[in-house]
Amino acid sequence: MNPKISVVITSYNQKQFLAEAIESVIAQTLRPDEILIADDRSTDGSIELIESYAACHPGWIKPLIQSRNVGVAKNRNHALSMVEGELVTLLDGDDRFLPRKLEREYATYRAHPDAQVVHSNIYYVDEAGQRICLWADGETPPHGNVFPQVLARKYPRGKTFRNELVETRCVREVGGYDETLPRYGDWDLIIRLTHRFRTAYCPEPLTQYRRHGESLSHAPGPVHLDAVQRIYEKYRPLLADLSERDRKDVESSFRYTFARLAWRSAMEAMDSRNRRLAFAYWAKAFGYRPIWSPALFGRILLPGWAFRGLRSAYRKWA
Repeated sequence: MNPKISVVITSYNQKQFLAEAIESVIAQTLRPDEILIADDRSTDGSIELIESYAACHPGWIKPLIQSRNVGVAKNRNHALSMVEGELVTLLDGDDRFLPRKLEREYATYRAHPDAQVVHSNIYYVDEAGQRICLWADGETPPHGNVFPQVLARKYPRGKTFRNELVETRCVREVGGYDETLPRYGDWDLIIRLTHRFRTAYCPEPLTQYRRHGESLSHAPGPVHLDAVQRIYEKYRPLLADLSERDRKDVESSFRYTFARLAWRSAMEAMDSRNRRLAFAYWAKAFGYRPIWSPALFGRILLPGWAFRGLRSAYRKWA
């Protein structure tokens, strides 16, 4: 008997995209056994939209409306606690599945009986839904026992996979989403899943991941830096279980990420004309991984008019 498949759609004030997300699940060539739409108490009409879909598909589309705003992780965990299927996949309310997403990932799952987590390639799309690029373009992400690679984010574009089809018991065994983390919850969950379970990969692009002004990537540098540091501290004890080569690779990857985010924070501080803060972040970046940035150092030390003059002269000379 085939396992039941559940799809969880999470939503918060995403009405302009939500219907597309729901329709993309309804249109799956492999029909899911249930669609749970977990809304974190939206105020933009999303709740009414969800209830209208549930009325049209009673018993199949199940609305889970929070009584108050509880945050992304808690909203997801509440939905996962209600899942009845043996397999589950999640979709954000501003993203979309392509029609064969469940069919192809389930086929991959059946073809790899040693894997409990299956993921596929991804299209990045803009706010209008137009394709920007492919996640794994010309390269094959690691699969199998991938915990070190996930921790170091040794994946295409430095981004681990998303929208995985996973055995529901596995998500529950690792504790679901960490409700104390304000960001990087997907990465955090994947770290814990791959520490215990194996993955399989389907190279076909099956999800469209929307990038827009409200995306995580648009958050300020210090927000990213703090979140990644919290992830590192949380999982640093597990580095002792890795080989020396993998441990060094993970440490190097985190240092590089800390340096890059500190450098980004310094540039943002300069944009706000806070030289003291910019210098503090530049010093952090240099401490994590020595990076000489004449442009940033010039912005910090020189008067604004002098830096602009030098930059203009350099551009003319170059």
